[in-house]
Formats: sequence, structure tokens, C-alpha cells
Amino acid sequence: MVEEDSDNMKGLPIGEDNFRYIRDKGLFYVDKSAFIDRILANDSRVYLFTRPRRFGKSMNLSMLDAYLNIGYGSRAKAWFDGLEITRLRPEDPNRGAYPVILLNMKNISVDSEKDAKESFRDMVATMYGRYDFMKDSDRIDSAMRNRFSEYTGKTADDSTLTNSLWNLSMMLHAYYGKRVVILVDEYDNLINSFYGRPEQESMLRFVRNILSPALKSNDSLQFAVVTGVMQITKESIFSGLNNMVVYNILSRDFADMFGFTGSEVEAILAEANHPEKIGTAKEWYDGYRFGEAEVYNPWSILRYVGSDFEAKPYWVDTGSDTVLKGMIRDADDESCNAMVTLARGGSVLFEINPETTFEHLRATSSDLMSILAMSGYLNAVPAEDGMYRLSAPNNEVRGELERQMLSLAAPNNARRLARDFNDALIGGDTAGAEDAIGEILMRHFGSLALTNEGEYRNLLAGLLVATASGYDVSVEREAGIGRFDIRMLSNGHGPSVVIEVKILGSGDSDDLEAAARKGLEQARARKYGHGAGDVRLYGMAFRGKTVRLVDS
Repeated sequence: MVEEDSDNMKGLPIGEDNFRYIRDKGLFYVDKSAFIDRILANDSRVYLFTRPRRFGKSMNLSMLDAYLNIGYGSRAKAWFDGLEITRLRPEDPNRGAYPVILLNMKNISVDSEKDAKESFRDMVATMYGRYDFMKDSDRIDSAMRNRFSEYTGKTADDSTLTNSLWNLSMMLHAYYGKRVVILVDEYDNLINSFYGRPEQESMLRFVRNILSPALKSNDSLQFAVVTGVMQITKESIFSGLNNMVVYNILSRDFADMFGFTGSEVEAILAEANHPEKIGTAKEWYDGYRFGEAEVYNPWSILRYVGSDFEAKPYWVDTGSDTVLKGMIRDADDESCNAMVTLARGGSVLFEINPETTFEHLRATSSDLMSILAMSGYLNAVPAEDGMYRLSAPNNEVRGELERQMLSLAAPNNARRLARDFNDALIGGDTAGAEDAIGEILMRHFGSLALTNEGEYRNLLAGLLVATASGYDVSVEREAGIGRFDIRMLSNGHGPSVVIEVKILGSGDSDDLEAAARKGLEQARARKYGHGAGDVRLYGMAFRGKTVRLVDS
């Protein structure tokens, strides 16, 4: 039951993903135990589930551990009393039948490669420490017992360290005489966190060397379930693993096992005595599509209920999306235009590739849109010719996309200056616009932060999309007899704006005034204002952090 007092909603497992703890404490639990039945009904050796962060992956793995682990004994029965799995499998020989290894990689340090390996070394020591009773057992040969001590004593070298999962599975198999279930949570956390850093490839190899021997040709493996946010290609991580099945956000099977369905959210709100809040919950936290299932963000729903029904962003403020932010920073013109449309509540049509290769990842439009969809920022609905109709699923994510567009302009809060810049452009105040953009450059950008015309265009688009209410902002589109750089197309309540951007290097002989004039003349000659109604044409020139803006 969910009880209410004057301070907060009690009984909600906010921030808690340990199934055993939730059941022991009698906290509110949305029953996803049918996940166990579906896993056991298949005969696959390795499962990979990819979903956005905080959509129930850790909870489901913790639940599998509680159900299957031979180490919990008679305690396990009470955890599943009244749940769907008990109805589906009243007498199940799989319950409490296997040694289980649960490896959670989401809490590994990512400050540096050295810290990551030391953090993993500590995790391995803790993992082996749970089986301290095996270290002196004659069921395990002496070489393995020595290896056990290396892991618990944190003296294993890198090669031995990466074989830790495989070695533990063999030890458990030897001790219990039963094959082992391996559960790996957030396998891609290290790779995502090191995206764009010099250690990226090294971390990719490190993760591959941990998982590959444990999951491939391991005679001690009963089956494995691996979760992550993104589906890194088989060639990168799971090379040679032919017995793996993948369930991503586009897959129909298991689609309702991650996130809350509409009926589950209605039940939560009814339990909290506020069923009338369903409309607000839907606007803010619904709109995700996994396979053919429509689901809500479970983290945000629990926080919404637990925060006395205050509708605001919850999920988008958790964790860091290093890959996403890096790709947005380097976005090409097509991606930037798509982001503008999405941030304004529109939709775009793209191919979606659920596999991404981190060694060769670049900020192409398809890469960026695929990652946005896989990581929970976009809803992907199948369209014609293998394409997907992409849109922001709800108010929470739309607001974050707008903030991400502003982050193209400045890493910190530049909204006031962005608004000043926008208002000055619409009002024809070139000096005011220069001052605002110059202040943003001086405050928020290092001397080498912007190096080419595309980055300056993205800067301007990020500023304008976050503040230009009533305008359609676009980048590098055809108009007249050419392609403009930036256009704010008015909805009729003010003039449209077209900006042609010129970039000068330190060695260029032209001054900023002349370069800005060239931009203005280009906009006039090529009729970039055609079809825009009442329009203000601007030429804008940059040299590093200095700027000049001219109009007609």
C-alpha cells in the first residue's frame, strides 16, 4: 500500500532497485515477475536487453537473482508470494536452483582508465568475497584456490582481472555441481562514459575481455542476461557470440517488461488516492514506445507521486549522457535542424540503427537520432520504407531537448543573454545583438572552443531555439537561389530574420566589418528572404570571440 502523510508519499521505492529489499520492507512494487517466466520459457544462452537508464533494468536483474539464486534458500519464497510468477510457475524446479553471479557495472569509477580498473578490481574483490566459503574447499583445485586469493586480495594483474567473471563461474560450477547464471547490469557504462576520450578504445577492449570469455564457449554457463543502454555491435564487444539474442526498444518481445504501462500507472495513482492525476502524468512522463507497447518513464512516475504530484523534470536530471552531449556538440547541419524541430514538439523521419560502433562513431544524423531514440530522448514509431517517425515523447524530454539546444550555445546558463540576442535581432538592434553574443563568447567559451562556420551556426541555433517563441528556426536550408545559414521564420507576429555567417581566421586580411558586409550582400543577392514575408537580413562575422553584425 502507498500511505500518505503531510510530508511525503510513503512506501515508494524511490531510487531503490534491490528487489529483495523492496519485498522485505513491503514497499510498493509494480509486478514485473512475468519477466522471469519469459526468460525461462526461452532456450537462449545469452540475452541482451537495451533500454534507457532508470527504466527497470537493474530491478529485473535483481528479481532474477532473487528467484534463481541457490544461496537464498527458503527465504526466497516469501519474496514472490502474490506475484504473477507464482501463478505462472506454482511448482518451478528453477526456483533457487542455480549459482548466480550478479555484476553491476554502473557504479564503476570513470575519472580515468586507472581509476576504472581499480574500481572494477574492488568490485571483483567484493564479488568473490560473497563466496569466501569456497576458498578452502577441496571441490575446487589448488590453482583456482590461489586465483581466488588473488581476487579477494586485489593482487590480480589486468589479464587475470578481466577473466574474473569466467573464473568465478567455473569455481561455482565446480563447488555446486550446477551451471551458473550470469547477470551483468549496464555493461556499456564504461564505454559510454569514456566516449570521445583517449581511453575510449582501451575501455572497449577492457569490457570485451571481461564479457567475452564468460559468455562465449563457457561450459559452466547455464544462461546469461546482460543489460545496457545501447546495443554496441557484436564485432565490438560480443565477437563470435552466436548464441545471443537482442531485445532493444524496437523489439516486440519483452516490450512491456521495462517501464510502466498505462494500466500500471493508473493502479499506482489509484493506490495513492489521486486517480485524477493521470492526465498530467501522461503529458509529462508517457509517450515511450518499446516494440508495440506504450509505456511511461517509471523513475519519473515514482518521483512524481513521491513529490506530492509536482510535475517537473526528474529523469533528465539523473546521470550524465557523455555520448549524447558530445554528439550534439559536434552535430552537423541536418542533425541541428532535426534537433530544432524536436525541441519545438515536431517530428522527423529517420532510419534507426540500434547498433552503434563506438570506435568509429561520428555525429552523423543517423547516429545521433539512433542514440537519442535508444537512450530515451525520442519516441520511435515505424513509418514507411523502414524509416521511423521520431518525436519527443513528453513534456519532460521536450524541455531537455530545448536545454540541450541551448547547451550548443553555452555550457552554462546563458538563457538571459540568449533572450537579449533574440530580441535585439527581431528589433533591428545590431549593437545589442553584438553585445549579447560577444558576452556569451567571452563568458562561456575558451579561445579554441569554436573553430569553423558550422560550430558558430550551431551556437546561434542553440541560442535562438531556446528563446525564439513564435518562430521556426532552421539551419542551412534552401531559399531563393541558395542556402541560408540561419533563418527565424515568423508566425506573423513579428519580422522574420535571416543571418549569413562569415568566419575569419587570425591570418585573414579582411576586417570584421567587411566580412559582415559580404554576408549581408550574399543574403540580398541570393534572395534568402524569399517567402519569409517581412524579413530582416543580417550579415554576421566572427573572428574568435569578436563579432560584427550589420543589417540593411
